[in-house]
Amino acid sequence: MAGLWFRWLIVGLAPALAVCAEPNRSWETLMQSLQPGNTVVVTRMSSAQLEGKLLGITTEPISVKWNGQPQVVPREDVYRVRMANIRRRHTFIGMALGGAGGAVLGAVVAAKTNSGGTIHFVDIPVGIGAVVGGATGAGIGAGVGAALPLGPPLYQVAGPPRRAAGAAAQK
Repeated sequence: MAGLWFRWLIVGLAPALAVCAEPNRSWETLMQSLQPGNTVVVTRMSSAQLEGKLLGITTEPISVKWNGQPQVVPREDVYRVRMANIRRRHTFIGMALGGAGGAVLGAVVAAKTNSGGTIHFVDIPVGIGAVVGGATGAGIGAGVGAALPLGPPLYQVAGPPRRAAGAAAQK
């Protein structure tokens, strides 16, 4: 029994441990992990972000289609590269899982109240219980999914991004 709880604890902590993982600092590993057509977010050293389809990546620049135009960012100007839409994907997965679980739970509670179980407020049709439970579970699941961490970036240089000389002079 203790082994089962330990396994669930590890599964539950895996997302938090992934966030604490050291980000990739190897450009070569980044080149191997990305394919043209992936949607990425490239953060420049000036903290400006480009989000778009990856057109290509070589040993020096990365090319992204941003606002309909190809943008080439030199390797020394790239601070971080992430996959785009991670939070949206987590939200939809949470919504689907929460909706399914809530529908099942709502149907079970409605069936239990109708069969003379200990919970008896009002006779609720099983279909209504499933719909209400599904909608409630979908909302809760979407919130939990949106709150999940994004995870480590695909690539990030060591240290904070360098600010442009003009920006530092203006402050």
